Amino acid sequence: MGTRYKSEDEVTVEEASEIISAVPPLVTPVLVTHLTEREEITKYVEKLQVTTVQLQDDVSPNEILALKERHPHLKIIKTVHVTGDDSLKKAKEYEKVADTIELDSIDVEGGRVGGTGIVHDWKISRSISSELRVPVILAGGLTPENVELAVRTVKPYGVDVNSGVKVSRTDRKKDPKKLREFILRAKRAFLELGAHEFAEGELEKSF
Repeated sequence: MGTRYKSEDEVTVEEASEIISAVPPLVTPVLVTHLTEREEITKYVEKLQVTTVQLQDDVSPNEILALKERHPHLKIIKTVHVTGDDSLKKAKEYEKVADTIELDSIDVEGGRVGGTGIVHDWKISRSISSELRVPVILAGGLTPENVELAVRTVKPYGVDVNSGVKVSRTDRKKDPKKLREFILRAKRAFLELGAHEFAEGELEKSF
């Protein structure tokens, strides 16, 4: 919502309201937007009564602070596009004001800041994740085929998928089979990762 870049996934306020009303208990709807001004973002937050917002574009840290002052209950997921080693500096800037950092790819030529279907350098994402004190979500070109390797490499708090489970690249609809496979493989990777880290922790205690 509030799309300033190319996206097949934009929804109207009415469509968003229908989606939110259909969400079952204990599932949190997330408002994903390209908007950068707090007044514009606030308008949608208040209309939809959401508690979590994902900011895809270059919203200044001060704007995020002002947004949270107005809505103390609001949780902020700030997307940081991984373009090189300088991405860590930007992530650090947002770490102070965001509840979660999402590491995503960007398609400058295609005019997309999300849903690119492009995989970025996971080694950089791993380095960023290890430096931050807030949870990190990995996005960007994830599919059922590569999500396990992505989780093992980056060790994120969670993963975010869009184009990788669609019926087709430019379709809004998700493929149930792809989505099911993605979730199963992602869960398996996180369980293996958790078991490995638990085993390492127990080993350290024994010395």
